[in-house]
Amino acid sequence: MPMVMPLPTEDDIEGDNDKRRGDNKHQQSTMLFIGRELCFLFAIGITTYAAVINLESNSSKGPPATPFFKRGSVVWDFYHGELTDALFHGVERDFAFIMYYAPWDAESQAVRGEFEALANQYYKQIYFAAINCWHPGGQCKQTLNKVQKFPKFVAYITHENGIEYKGPRNVEHMSRFLDVLIRPLHRIHNNNELLKLRASHNAVFVGYINFDRIIGGPAYRAIYEAALKLVELNVIKEVTFAVVTSQLTADYMGVDSTPVFRMYLWNETKEYNGLHVGENLVRWVVRNIHQVTVWLTPPGIKSLTLAPYISDGPVLIMFTPTLSFQNYDMLREIALEYYNCQKHQSVSLLARYIAYHLEEKILQLKHLDIVCEKQKSKEENFNIPVQIINQPWNNSSFVKNRKQSKLGWADSICQLGANKQTISTTSLFADKDHLSANSLTKFYWQEICRRHLLSKPPKLNHISYQTPLDSTFTGLACQTNKTVTLLAMDSDENAHFADGLGVDLSRRKDHTAVVLFNANLELLHVLKREVSRQSLVQFLQDYTAGKLERFLRTEARKSRPINRYALPSTNTTNIIQLPEITTGTFQTIVLNNSQNVVVFYHSPYCAFCHGISYVYLTIARLMHNVPDLLFTRLDGESNDLPWEYTVHHYPSILFFPARRKAESRAFPTNLQLTVNNLAQFVLANLNVELRLLGMLDLCRRWNDKQSLDKRRDCIDEVRRSCLNSISDTLTNYRVVITRYPFSKNRHQTLQRLLHRLHYLKTLHLFLGTAHNETHLTVEFLKYFKTESDFNWTKTINRFHDEL
Repeated sequence: MPMVMPLPTEDDIEGDNDKRRGDNKHQQSTMLFIGRELCFLFAIGITTYAAVINLESNSSKGPPATPFFKRGSVVWDFYHGELTDALFHGVERDFAFIMYYAPWDAESQAVRGEFEALANQYYKQIYFAAINCWHPGGQCKQTLNKVQKFPKFVAYITHENGIEYKGPRNVEHMSRFLDVLIRPLHRIHNNNELLKLRASHNAVFVGYINFDRIIGGPAYRAIYEAALKLVELNVIKEVTFAVVTSQLTADYMGVDSTPVFRMYLWNETKEYNGLHVGENLVRWVVRNIHQVTVWLTPPGIKSLTLAPYISDGPVLIMFTPTLSFQNYDMLREIALEYYNCQKHQSVSLLARYIAYHLEEKILQLKHLDIVCEKQKSKEENFNIPVQIINQPWNNSSFVKNRKQSKLGWADSICQLGANKQTISTTSLFADKDHLSANSLTKFYWQEICRRHLLSKPPKLNHISYQTPLDSTFTGLACQTNKTVTLLAMDSDENAHFADGLGVDLSRRKDHTAVVLFNANLELLHVLKREVSRQSLVQFLQDYTAGKLERFLRTEARKSRPINRYALPSTNTTNIIQLPEITTGTFQTIVLNNSQNVVVFYHSPYCAFCHGISYVYLTIARLMHNVPDLLFTRLDGESNDLPWEYTVHHYPSILFFPARRKAESRAFPTNLQLTVNNLAQFVLANLNVELRLLGMLDLCRRWNDKQSLDKRRDCIDEVRRSCLNSISDTLTNYRVVITRYPFSKNRHQTLQRLLHRLHYLKTLHLFLGTAHNETHLTVEFLKYFKTESDFNWTKTINRFHDEL
């Protein structure tokens, strides 16, 4: 049977149309949303592309690279940053010393002269190069992009890794670094040579290696690598490395079999039993070394170099120049006896030998001075050939020929014969042969003298090793619980450390000073006598016995402090100058019984101190007419005070009242330091007479015509306070008359009260007729002196002795 479909009605047709219209609207809204998102993303893409294009077009390529060193310098200057070229030329030499610099860097510019002077001394043995590691597009900039500080000095040895130099950047220290780099190992032949090394170093690491059948082998390789590594870790060379290459010598020195590694310390000898690997040797040495003295070399940035020693207890620091070996060796000799608790004879003998060896070195240097002076005075200049002369400058940065440096006695003490070609020689003409024994001997002495005179040898004092130390000093470190750690620092590089402790090294002989401080107890002692063996020993003995007095740092600020407050006037009398208190003037100024003194404790490192200085200076300016009231400042960072006058934080404000110094007051820490709060604090600590004058002086804040009403209100407030004080004084007068009729001091007390009443009455009457005066306090004091029969100074002193 066929199906019959019903015909749609009008409502059905209308519903279908509404549904279609709804679907169309939904599709349209969806398309609109997608279109807006696409437009937004397209706009972001166009903006980003335009920004990149604009940045590239506007970015500066920087100025063109220019040579950092002068033309003709012995330093190869790769100022375009050609890292590969620089290292390629360095590989051709056994040793290379490279300076990575930035031309704009101030430190790089300051060290440039030192580096070139060093190159003039060692250019025959070491390849010197400087690479601009900041030039945009340069190979060094792209390869070594993690260099964060310039300049950076790295030494390279053939077939070895680079060794960074981290010591002081001057000729003297860098030359010592290169000398150790050229000869990291000492060859010793007997016990005497070993003893000399122990006299010059805190620890000696010796490798006993048999060279009869094989040259070195893994053992020699290991000790050589360890020596180079410790050159980088130990700038002052507290540890030295040596080798014994003969089995006979080893047998004579008590070593039966080889290879053997031993480290000789001040009181014992340790033997290494690990693998013959350089890194293992370095770790073993660092872990097992212990020494009686330590030469500290802070890195020049914030570090914890001193922290481990300070936290352990009292520390003695000798500030002395590094090149002045005499003082440090003297400290080592004293330290050996100081720590010789078991009184071992071997330790005492080593201490005696250090003193003997020190005198021997002093005599040798004095002899060297004489020899070098004779060499300097010779008229005949001895010329030495140089292997590389007029070699083309194989550098794309500079295509000119490289000129050899000329060093003569006039400018560099020794003349090394510039512009000489290599000469073929024969032994038949030894006098003219530059490679003969006589010529090489002369050249050797020339090199020794040149380096000796250029190294600025220190002034040496004669020390007699025949005078032994006091026997009671031996083992002093273990007799009490006041054991002192003995340190040394370079006074030329670390003068700011001594300055922070209150010691001016420029005023000390040979820039040498000794300080002893205990950070836990905040005690500081300074050796006031000239540094010598006897004075150092006595200094340690006095500290152990508790005889040393605490050293108080005192220093006036070298820069002009923030202690001037200028009024808006050209008159110089409106500038107030606050006294800067030091440790030496604290007693005479602050503790002066006739004055009320306000002290502002500050520190140059306290930013908040500078921020609130204007509050303190405002009050000091407004109240500077009050008699017997003095505002001062004290740099607490540079001036030490007795414990009872020391504050624990900065800034701090203390008020020392006249005739009652023991009742000093501190500005409350829970109050905000404002002009009003500080004024109330000062007024509250003054007696009645000076308090009213202070209030009157504060009314000067409203001296301008726009503030006349506030000025009158302020003066009226002072008058009301004056009336209240008169009422209180009359009450006290009646109390004395009625309650103390037979008191011994009754008459004196009544006289003081009458003096006060006379003063208060005069002030009250004056304020009633002097509203138009600019300086009310000054005018009142003049008026009081003329109207009163009493002398102001005597009167105010009586006011200080209140009931």
